Amino acid sequence: MLNSQRLVLANACLMVALIACPALAADKRVNIVVEAGDVDRTNQPVLIDLPPALRDVKRMRVTVADPKGRPRATPAQVVKGVNGQPDRLCVLLPATLKAGKSLRLSVFEIKTDAKPHVRATDDGKHLLVSVGDRKVLRYNHAVIKAPEGVTSLHDRSGHIHPIWSPSQKVVSNDFPKKHLHHHGLWFVWRDTEFEGKQTNFWEQREGQGDTKFVKFESVTSGDVFAQFTARQVHIALKAEGGPKPALNETWTVRVYNTSPYSMFDFESVQTCSTSSPLTVLKKYYGGFGYRGSGEWEGDAVTFLTASGKDKKAGNFTNDRWCAMFGQVDGKTCGVAFLSHPSNFRHPQPMRLHPKEPFFCFAPGQNAPFKIEPGKPYASRYRVVVFDGEADAKLLEKLWRDYANAAKMRVEK
Repeated sequence: MLNSQRLVLANACLMVALIACPALAADKRVNIVVEAGDVDRTNQPVLIDLPPALRDVKRMRVTVADPKGRPRATPAQVVKGVNGQPDRLCVLLPATLKAGKSLRLSVFEIKTDAKPHVRATDDGKHLLVSVGDRKVLRYNHAVIKAPEGVTSLHDRSGHIHPIWSPSQKVVSNDFPKKHLHHHGLWFVWRDTEFEGKQTNFWEQREGQGDTKFVKFESVTSGDVFAQFTARQVHIALKAEGGPKPALNETWTVRVYNTSPYSMFDFESVQTCSTSSPLTVLKKYYGGFGYRGSGEWEGDAVTFLTASGKDKKAGNFTNDRWCAMFGQVDGKTCGVAFLSHPSNFRHPQPMRLHPKEPFFCFAPGQNAPFKIEPGKPYASRYRVVVFDGEADAKLLEKLWRDYANAAKMRVEK
């Protein structure tokens, strides 16, 4: 078929799509150009300040021509700004965009009563996030009791578990026997100093520190992502005069409508609860922690870092991403952790446990640091959950996209 014929056919298909869906409002149409920069991009979230014409639009769709010139639809969604930040438009790129190339997207309003495809559902104790019928993660805002016969010091709220692979295998673990203070995906410091006293927020059995859920700031479902923002508090239990908040923390977790892998962004912002700083002392673990499946104990788990190192060679090294994988219910699956370049001491030091399925980005591994009043401590990670073994080429591509955001502009 001649190129001119292909163009006519593509335009005809687009017109049929628009006619077949009268909810698309032409007066709300906005054209946006995405520039790949020096990174190949596929199935990736891209963000732009929300164009004024779309400020009152509730549900949106995007059309873009695929490599054969045929129009393809994908959802778009608004990310609400916080702390003075503007609202932004989020789109999952529906086609591969090669480095150095650009892509033209047309955004339309759509009226529909259909349920959002990515949903956050609260049962009063847990917030479950799913993509369609596929569970991705559960955030536990109610206190999860420690196993029978274990001290209540190990009770915990404010952590993520389970995390499911796309084939619905659980790749995280809570209250493992050897480390009852490990809780799926969590974020606490090990050795710290607060108001003249050493406080261990990590090993709960010592009774020095605890971390608790406070409240949700927001919970959102949508066609591109579901997101929750939760407030938590880190309490120094042995402070002068009794238990005292040391750090306030806000988690923002955004789960994307991706396939064949699941993907979510994790952001923690910690601020001092008082006029006193918190000193994170030198320790080889503590920070962003993850406990893998109980079936991965011993040598049943494989680690792979961005530098191609295994758990022995990669332990106590600094790197931009790390994956761990193994069999669960007879099927290989795993999870990868991508660290954003804006993180403190990037690329951050890592702890890859030599005998257990435990991973940690530990910025205090080689030297102490302070979290000071008026200076928020922010951490950003992207988590990719997959079936099969870790694909180093894919993970490197995803990290490069995460680290170097695509540029978007409204076409005039």
